[in-house]
Amino acid sequence: EEEKKEKDIEIDSSVHIDPNEAKITEEFVNRMLYNASGLTGKIPTKVSDGSLYRICRDGVVLSKLILAVKEDAFDERVLNVTKNGGILATDKILENQNLCLNSCKAIGCHVSSLTLDDLLKGRPIAVHTIIWELILIKVLEPINARECPELYRILNRDETPDAFKSMAKSDILIRWINFHLKAADPNSPHLVNSLGSSMQNCEAYIRLLNQLFPSYFPLSILESKDNQKRAQTMLNIFTEKFPASMKLITVDAILSENYLPSLSFLAIIFSLKHGLKKLTTDENNQVQNIFQSFQGDPDARVYALWMNSIGVEPPVTNLTENLKDGLILLQLFDKVQPGIVDWTKVYTTPRPLPKIKCIHNANFAIELGRKLRFSLVGIDGSNIEQGNSTLTLSLVWQMMRHHIAKILSSLGKSVSDNDILDWANKTVAKGQKSKRKIASFGDQSIADSLYLFDLIDALKPGVVDQSNIKFSESDEDRLANAKYAISLARKIGATIFITPRDITNVRKKMVFTFVSALMATTISK
Repeated sequence: EEEKKEKDIEIDSSVHIDPNEAKITEEFVNRMLYNASGLTGKIPTKVSDGSLYRICRDGVVLSKLILAVKEDAFDERVLNVTKNGGILATDKILENQNLCLNSCKAIGCHVSSLTLDDLLKGRPIAVHTIIWELILIKVLEPINARECPELYRILNRDETPDAFKSMAKSDILIRWINFHLKAADPNSPHLVNSLGSSMQNCEAYIRLLNQLFPSYFPLSILESKDNQKRAQTMLNIFTEKFPASMKLITVDAILSENYLPSLSFLAIIFSLKHGLKKLTTDENNQVQNIFQSFQGDPDARVYALWMNSIGVEPPVTNLTENLKDGLILLQLFDKVQPGIVDWTKVYTTPRPLPKIKCIHNANFAIELGRKLRFSLVGIDGSNIEQGNSTLTLSLVWQMMRHHIAKILSSLGKSVSDNDILDWANKTVAKGQKSKRKIASFGDQSIADSLYLFDLIDALKPGVVDQSNIKFSESDEDRLANAKYAISLARKIGATIFITPRDITNVRKKMVFTFVSALMATTISK
């Protein structure tokens, strides 16, 4: 049976998986799921014999890995599992992989290139991609100026904490390692320009570790001119001194200038000790006041996840900052309305774009919005370039709404908000489980999620376990219901980005996206 399953794994010979990265995914899965329930006989696993890819085919391992990385990613009760090591039915595997892929998108994994079919067939590149996305989410989480205000120390003298808004976590780590290298030697010739090539000879790693843990990592390691020996000595010491910590890097990965392992290893070192001087009270107050402005509109998180799910590059991390040059806006228009963008009219170089070119691109995006009959009164390119949150979010919401309408129009006609509302009420009525009905997407009765359970159960009878539903009006129970409803929706194929709080607070736009995503599942069927 195992032989048969291994042959069923589809391996695309044109897709190369770096063996060092593959070995690291093995370490990560085994470490993260070491004590996970229900995985007897599956963990530990290996890449070399193909077992890592085989055990991911039913969606259970990947789903549990998502929860190990983000414990609130979904309600584990919706995951289909078997007792005593049995084999899941095909429809149950499909539900698990739906849950897995949609949950990945919702926590910020960049998996727009993957399909459900990739996971169902156990394609190694799909499993590899998801695991690496989860690795990065896990290890990069502490690289956060809000949670670690001491990162203020790595800014240049002419910068304020506002600079963190547009700074990628990889850039923060490069600044952090260079900060320590310059602390050791103000004229250091070993500063890092990029992760990978700058790290090959281990000089930067060892000097950083010597600054942070001088008694563990002596500079005498650098007396050897053999890079392999340096790397092996460094990793041996790291394993001995920090046995509970993952390394997520190998000697070969260092020598081959591999970017992802370098990024993850530096992040792990940072999480062990950042080595930055604590802020004074005045400094901390100044930093925290600026960080308050980082909160932004709660809708921005949903819009960013939506953009990333359809494959914009680079991925959006801060909506207003990342959209200032207009390029991602134009990518979005090209994805939601293919062919609408005349790229000969777009400035793409030099990077970063000068202000006048950013405004030109943003004006072009607004022109396209008006062409699609968006409501864009009082907005121009300078508003986008200046990071005006309200006006930028208004444009993005209309793009998202257009995208939803275009998907739903494959039902045979253009679909209005009222059409979607009418569909939801009629679907619930046909389910015959209740007589609940909503007057709008802002109907306050939605707060307890009971209407949403009726809608989901009408779409897939039996998928809702009634024993899991809470009927009290406490905030805690309403949040539990909302989390369960979101998880069920993902399980039946809906791509949902909203949070439980969006439902309990009945945030009209977010509820609209939830119901629209459920309606979209009827198209795929």
